Amino acid sequence: MFSHSDWLSSMYSRRPDSQGIRSIVYLERFWKSARDAVSISEPLVKVLRMVDGDMPAMGYIYEGIERAKMTIKVYYKGCEEKYMPILEIIDRRMNIHFPSPLHAAAAFLNPSIFYHPNFKVDYKMRNDFQVVMKKMVTGDKDMIELTKEHPVYVQCTECIR
Repeated sequence: MFSHSDWLSSMYSRRPDSQGIRSIVYLERFWKSARDAVSISEPLVKVLRMVDGDMPAMGYIYEGIERAKMTIKVYYKGCEEKYMPILEIIDRRMNIHFPSPLHAAAAFLNPSIFYHPNFKVDYKMRNDFQVVMKKMVTGDKDMIELTKEHPVYVQCTECIR
């Protein structure tokens, strides 16, 4: 843009601030930062697209955010110094917008997520699932039934694969 004849002939190209911008754009550091910004935001934009879609997304949000965080870790090749500030921002935003354990429980109960070969149940998801179940299942009979069915679901003992 800054070397095109249309730009060079415009009055804006002669402004002092345009020279500063031009010098920044020619720096390799600028393009490295731009590449980082795109690479980090891409997995998060995928989650936003999912949430904005036509299908119900609750069972996918938790897992989508966890996958986005993993993608960011991989992008930075496991260098905590680089990815941890970003993950802390994501976690802080998640705690503001999704303080309920319902999203984790929905991911836990989503078979397409739970039975995926790469899926791993984390401590928070398991605890959030238990919190939701304790609120929903109040009777002793239902609690006994849940206690019986939970291992069947987790171990997929009656699944058709």
